[in-house]
Amino acid sequence: MRIIVCGGMQGADGTNEMERTWSVLGKQVDEKIWAMMLDAEELAERAETEHADDPALEGLDLVHQPLVKIGNEWIPFEERTLLDGKIHLRLPKTFHELPEEAAKLKYASERRPQLILSDESTTTNLAFNLSQTLLEDEEVEQFTEAIGELLKRTQPGATWLEQDVVDVAGRKVGYRSFIVPVVDTDLYQLMFFASCRGQALLCTFHCLKKDMEKWKSVSLGIMHSLRIPDDEQGRME
Repeated sequence: MRIIVCGGMQGADGTNEMERTWSVLGKQVDEKIWAMMLDAEELAERAETEHADDPALEGLDLVHQPLVKIGNEWIPFEERTLLDGKIHLRLPKTFHELPEEAAKLKYASERRPQLILSDESTTTNLAFNLSQTLLEDEEVEQFTEAIGELLKRTQPGATWLEQDVVDVAGRKVGYRSFIVPVVDTDLYQLMFFASCRGQALLCTFHCLKKDMEKWKSVSLGIMHSLRIPDDEQGRME
């Protein structure tokens, strides 16, 4: 009979068997992560080549990988269900709900978004708001135009980048991207809109302008990963 103590069982060579087991497991895990990183790098290079003229499709390919290289960081992605099951999309695992006090500082108005997700630095955010405004899928294009005009009036100092309406999983999604000056810096913002159970869903991604190049394709990929269940049970169309 062998007696196992807290420190682990000693092998014939004097080594701790538990330590050796963890060493082997750790090596296997490291090798698996390394393989995932290599696969992700290969896919990113292929996506950049195949979708050179369409950063949204490039980003969509990226966000469906378990690991995405953003700048010099490898960030894990996962499918997330938000707003009480009303929407699904691919997001960084490192994005967590912004605490209420921090949300009040970033969004002074009491009409702040219902849900704000942020990275650890709180400089890269994704906000969601299911408004009371009624909106059907066939009205999204007109709604996007109206939002664009409103933004031009309320953000006169902004630099306008893109505006379009695209098909995402059979639904119309409108979006508007721009750079807006704020105190001491500039922000890149991507706003996108869709009909969710007959109401207007407004989503806003923003990051510092200096981080725009590493996040632009990824943020468009997040937008293209949006899925909206067709009923309260969460069944997808």
